[in-house]
Amino acid sequence: MRLNLAQQPIRMVMADVDGTLVTPEKDLTEQAKSAASRIQAAGLKFTLISSRPPYGMRSLAEDLQIQLPLVAFNGGMLITPDGQPIRSYRLQAELIPGILDCLERYGLASRLYTPEQWLIQSTDQHPHLQHEICTIEAEPTIVEDFTPYLQQAFKITGVSDDANAVDQCLNAIQKIDGQQVSALCSQSYYLDITDALANKGHAVTLMAENQNIAAKNIAVIGDMPSDVPMFHAAGFSIAMGNASDAVKREANVSTDSNTAEGFAKAMEKYILQH
Repeated sequence: MRLNLAQQPIRMVMADVDGTLVTPEKDLTEQAKSAASRIQAAGLKFTLISSRPPYGMRSLAEDLQIQLPLVAFNGGMLITPDGQPIRSYRLQAELIPGILDCLERYGLASRLYTPEQWLIQSTDQHPHLQHEICTIEAEPTIVEDFTPYLQQAFKITGVSDDANAVDQCLNAIQKIDGQQVSALCSQSYYLDITDALANKGHAVTLMAENQNIAAKNIAVIGDMPSDVPMFHAAGFSIAMGNASDAVKREANVSTDSNTAEGFAKAMEKYILQH
């Protein structure tokens, strides 16, 4: 469905990061940087919404000169550009042992994220470890036991290249914990588990309230199932060309992939021209 942006003007753009704003190599291209700069120069608000922890968003916020709050942990934290918390939704500590047991049962490697660090129990057979280090620009802390950190956890991630195992684990966690957690894929091999209110749809509502604008005047852009809740909450949604067909069907429009300047092209076509 295409919306009339002249009748429903966009006042804010919220962009997913991985798979959307940056390339698969985690580079911020000059075209993407220019598009974000032009949006802000045009008097529109611009910010980032990501599954990354706060420390994984800082350098991008600086590069893009973002002045608005950022959304980390898929909505688990609303933070200032320098990482100070504004609103937080931690995982309920009593749910985490069951979540970790479920990840282990389906063969997914577990990662636990706090606002200050991310933790793993071993580097052995841990898929995409270097990829994550590159993405959030931080080394993991290796611990023998997650138990001392459960009260600080905002996100648990299960990692596996077995897509069937990820799907089965996702279904199992949703059945076990019902509406107490949000479980969605931020990458095909990443299953992110956060508090039920820590989802990108709720984050759009929080940002609308924080900036005193209507959600219908917010445009969002993303590529993964974890972005679909914000597609539904915002007034205008754009799916990246590298998104699955299922994700594209949930958005108002689609653009090119993140290997072909899809973000910059979308900003030009759907936002700046209006």
